[in-house]
Amino acid sequence: MQLTQDAVMGGVPCYLECEAAYLNSDTKEAIINSISDDCDIIFVRNHGLYACGPTLETAWSFAETAFIGCQQQMQMMKAGLDNLTYISEEAITLV
Repeated sequence: MQLTQDAVMGGVPCYLECEAAYLNSDTKEAIINSISDDCDIIFVRNHGLYACGPTLETAWSFAETAFIGCQQQMQMMKAGLDNLTYISEEAITLV
């Protein structure tokens, strides 16, 4: 969700649904196919996230920023979805 700077500065996210309790070959293939120039962070439901980048430092930065953004958003959820203000698309392009 676009609620904080950390949530919008950490690279382009992709989301994968994963119903299995473990990473099977289909899930592994979906993750591999999701890696592209259009996706820096892959959130896999029930399995965490994978960060990609041209260097290890960049990937680590994306992962750390995503983690901080998720923590902040979990704290904000206490206020309720109707009471949150999202960052506009215009403001995101300026970041």
